[in-house]
Amino acid sequence: MSRDLDIDEQELAKFIAALSDFQDLTTDKFKAVEGTWRKCDDSWKGESKDQFTKDFDQTKDMVQRALEAGDDALEWLRKFDDILKEFEQNY
Repeated sequence: MSRDLDIDEQELAKFIAALSDFQDLTTDKFKAVEGTWRKCDDSWKGESKDQFTKDFDQTKDMVQRALEAGDDALEWLRKFDDILKEFEQNY
């Protein structure tokens, strides 16, 4: 029946898994970068450090928004996948 819906459920499941892995990896790697920055923060002084800190904070905010959007997309895709599976079982 999924052919009638024009959706390859296996490919959808692969995409959901890949996006989930990407989200997890990006979150973990960015936390590591933040931790390393905090250690470096005390050893760097001056105007260049202030500019970098400002830029890094902006980047951090953008990355956080992108990760939140990815989490929202994953939630939607998982619900959609559940609906498809339920539809397949019942129709």
